[in-house]
Amino acid sequence: MKAHVDRKEIPGWRLNVTKSGPKLHEGVVDPNAGPVDLELDKEGRMQVPPGRKKILGFALRDRRMRISARLQTSHDIAENFRVFLHGPVVGETGLTGSYDFNLDFASEYMQAPAGQILVDSNGDPAPDLVAAVSQQLGLKLTPAKLPFDVVVVDRASRTPTEN
Repeated sequence: MKAHVDRKEIPGWRLNVTKSGPKLHEGVVDPNAGPVDLELDKEGRMQVPPGRKKILGFALRDRRMRISARLQTSHDIAENFRVFLHGPVVGETGLTGSYDFNLDFASEYMQAPAGQILVDSNGDPAPDLVAAVSQQLGLKLTPAKLPFDVVVVDRASRTPTEN
């Protein structure tokens, strides 16, 4: 087999801080944090309890998705968003801490019936992930062409050859 590495541009996203600044809260490790995976927030919605590193995504009652995260770095946040954005996300926030947040958004997996706008229990329109990240976290997701190294196979033979 003969192969080489080539650099290609693929569609993805850049994660930056908005002009108004991040709205993330610094997380604090709790050595006594128990094994409980979920608890209720002030509004009665499920969330990950503070104190240990964890991130979960799940559906809420009001037909939104929630990402509940504790002690996540900006790199962790970018890596987890790629699942929802179907492509790579490069974190360029410059943030160095570990953060706790809940992010509520309308997801392609939780679509409203045809012709209707997805709304929450208060009747407010649910933002998509990109808008929610900006409004709730003070971060900005921007579509971008990202350079990635790919392995290109030039030739392959079925018969093994000696080294």
